[in-house]
Amino acid sequence: MGFQVTIEPSGHHFENQEGETLLESALRSGIAIAYHCSSGSCGECYGRLLEGKLGDRKFHDYRFTEQQKGDGAFLLCRNRAASDLVISANELDDPSSIPLQNIETKVYKIDEANGEYLILQLRTPRSRTLQFFAGQTVKLSIPGVDSYSIAVASCPCNGMFLQFHINRNHPHPLVRQLIEKGKGIGNIVVEGPFGEHTLNVQYERPLIFIAKDSEFGAIKSLIEQVINLELPQPVRLFWIASDDEHHYMENYCRSWCEQLDDYHFRGIKQEKGEAIEDMLEKICATLDPSGVDYSQSDTYIAAPFQDLYRMQAWWKSHAESQNIYLMTENRDRYANKTDS
Repeated sequence: MGFQVTIEPSGHHFENQEGETLLESALRSGIAIAYHCSSGSCGECYGRLLEGKLGDRKFHDYRFTEQQKGDGAFLLCRNRAASDLVISANELDDPSSIPLQNIETKVYKIDEANGEYLILQLRTPRSRTLQFFAGQTVKLSIPGVDSYSIAVASCPCNGMFLQFHINRNHPHPLVRQLIEKGKGIGNIVVEGPFGEHTLNVQYERPLIFIAKDSEFGAIKSLIEQVINLELPQPVRLFWIASDDEHHYMENYCRSWCEQLDDYHFRGIKQEKGEAIEDMLEKICATLDPSGVDYSQSDTYIAAPFQDLYRMQAWWKSHAESQNIYLMTENRDRYANKTDS
């Protein structure tokens, strides 16, 4: 049994479970807290105790002033709750507030899905996990090869294990080396995150997610964040697969009905010669009887670049929706961006 923690002034709350630090519990619950080292050295995750009692703290190198101590300052990464708490903490509410990071990672696991996709999982050092918002992208690089821009397919609740969905047929040299060498590829540097299109939690509008092919990775990250934040609104997921592609995580998509109260998933096959607009017609036909007003929804689209803006134009004119987030722009717009 854990203790309830409320963050002021946002009112966000989470449960601090036994064996977890306050930082670990907040991140697991989908709350973006500023942090860096996770080991008590940098002081980035400082907070203030407003009500309640903290448990025995772990040692940390970072030093507070006497005045800060008197104001109830503590580090979320080195403390647990000993009762229900009310605290203040530095929450991140905008992608621009997250610094650009360069982290050397190890290949933790590579799985194949339907013989067409690689599910790549990278592991960061425990002291340097990646901080990002759901839906954002990063650049992967190895020595002697241009960087490869791709959406993070995992939830920000665990920045130590990063998942990516890669089409085996992609011609990029990094993809070819992954296929040839597997774990023997060596360490992979992750640079990022990039992109302004993230989950809008300001309003409780219905959420419509439309993915095509392996761009599903960005949508997966968003929906996992919806689950962790326990958002109450209806969720509709539509995954379009081209004639030579498959819904490689279809069962996983269906399993989300156990975690979301009002959720519907439909996989749609785009046969050869069918236009992307025809697929959107099918989606609208499914939405109409479901009771979801898509003109008043937030719609998130992740699709190959050649389809993306056609989908946006059709959805605007036919669904009369203005709240459209083009998740693929997080990748394409920043593919050549560097620290300078």
